[in-house]
Formats: sequence, C-alpha cells, structure tokens
Amino acid sequence: MGPDTQRYLRRIDSGATLLVAFGLAVALAWIQYSQQTLVTGDSYFHARAAQQLGVNGIERRFSQTVYSTWAERYSDKDFLFHAVLLPFCADEQFMVRGAKLAVVGFNLAFLLVLVFTMRRHEMRAGWLWLLLLASADPWLWLHLIQARPHLLGISLLIVEIGLLLRGRHLALAGVSAAHVWSHTSFVVVLALPLCRAIALRMRGQAGVRADTVAVGGGIALASLVHPYFPNSASGSHENRAA
Repeated sequence: MGPDTQRYLRRIDSGATLLVAFGLAVALAWIQYSQQTLVTGDSYFHARAAQQLGVNGIERRFSQTVYSTWAERYSDKDFLFHAVLLPFCADEQFMVRGAKLAVVGFNLAFLLVLVFTMRRHEMRAGWLWLLLLASADPWLWLHLIQARPHLLGISLLIVEIGLLLRGRHLALAGVSAAHVWSHTSFVVVLALPLCRAIALRMRGQAGVRADTVAVGGGIALASLVHPYFPNSASGSHENRAA
C-alpha cells in the first residue's frame, strides 16, 4: 500500500470519526431536549449552585443549615464546574434552559476531546471506538445528559491521559490543578503515573519520575490555593443550593 493510499485512508478514518462524534452529540442533544425538565434532581442542584455563585460569590459559610457543619465550614468541591455553568444559569428565569444548553456543550466537548486525543496518538478506527463506547451501557447516556460536574471531570481526565503519554508535564500539572477545582475525580489522576510506570516496566523501560511530580505538584498546589481553602481541606465538600 503506497503512502498516498495510506494518507487517503487516514483522512477517511478521521472524517468518519468526526462524523460519528457529531452524530452522537446530536443524539444526546435530542434526548436532552425531548423533555422540558432537567435530568435528575441533582442537575437542578448544580444549576442552582451556579446561579447562587453569581449572586453571592464565594461563601465559606452556609448559615441556613443550622444543624450541619456546613453552617460554619462550607466548601464547594465543584467550584470550577459551577463557574463554567454560571453564564448559562445566571438568569434564574432561564436557568433550566441555560443548563440544558451547557450540557449539550459539555457533551460535544467531551466527544471532541476524545477524538482529538485518539488522533494525536494515531489510533485507528476511532469511529468504531466511539460506537463501542456509546453502545456499552445505557448508564453512560443517562449520566452524559445530566448537568453534573463529572461532565467536566471526564473531559479533563482524557486530556490528562493524553498529556501524560506525550510527556507534556507542565501542561499536565496545570490540567491536574484545574481538575482539583472541578470534580472529586481528580483522585483518579494520582494513579495515572503508577499505571504508566507499570506499563513501561512491562516493556523493560524505566518509569518517568516527572509524571508523578507533575501530577502530585499540580494537585498539591491547587489544593493549597483553592478558593475555599482551608475549608476544602477539612472534608466539608458539600455544594450549596438555595
């Protein structure tokens, strides 16, 4: 097979992968707008938390919860997600409509991040992997149409895996730091250097210490400069909803 033919096949593969990604995004949007309400009560919780962030700013006390530790020591573990959601939910009258639009955007971003990462690592038949992912379990579809912070967390995790494999340690530290402010799934990132070290050992290669330094350093720094520190370090990680 000549180089021209190979390039042609790669273009077809890339085009098919993008087509499937946009097709899945359209399907998720159709499901989202097939009902007037948000999916699950937790979606309303996060939409309201974003709206209240715009109204009250960063508050370290939740005085309404008189019999809870939140009253004196409150921390928003999903702060960055709520900050991103805020422009869509700032107007209380259109909060549900805005949250739905934000979820559609998060879904498209997740799919495109996945496509870009596969392309950067020259994975073949990306369209097939997307179809296999979509057909794996209805649970995935249910969680992708909810206005919850895992939408941001999963996209960041894919980016982190890509950066780790490419040895982009400075960028990896930055994204790991953003992950701390976005979703509790940042704890998964701590295992990525270990997984890569094991894989390298199995191939007879030495692990890369910079992987651990980048991930650990980013997470540690973000934890220390968290907007809700020191409350964020005390275990009081509950969101506020009016």
